[in-house]
Amino acid sequence: MKEKRKKRFKIFVWIAQIVLLIGFLFFGIFKFLTSPEVAAGIFGNIGGVTSQYFTGVYEIISAILVIIPGTAFIGALMIIISMTVAFVLHLTIIGDDILMILNIVFIILAVYVMIKRRKDLFWKNK
Repeated sequence: MKEKRKKRFKIFVWIAQIVLLIGFLFFGIFKFLTSPEVAAGIFGNIGGVTSQYFTGVYEIISAILVIIPGTAFIGALMIIISMTVAFVLHLTIIGDDILMILNIVFIILAVYVMIKRRKDLFWKNK
């Protein structure tokens, strides 16, 4: 019984990691493909094009890290940082937005991945 439960939780962790990977690859690539008009509306008050591209690179790196078991903890931590900053920016500067709900969902998924993958850190496996 205990083995079955353990296997189920492993599947949930992988699903969370895949959702985070897809979401953050999408968001990261979107930062590079968005039109200047849309980008100015989103990033105009928070650093402009430089912060847009930096955020895109950061999100793509965190997406890649979160899918690898040995670096998933670090990738999830990066996602938590990114989503917390995004939540605060949406709340204060960008405006009240439906994306704030998505921020919270991604934070919850990333915390779950951090908890479940904390023993898989690459430097602990040596």
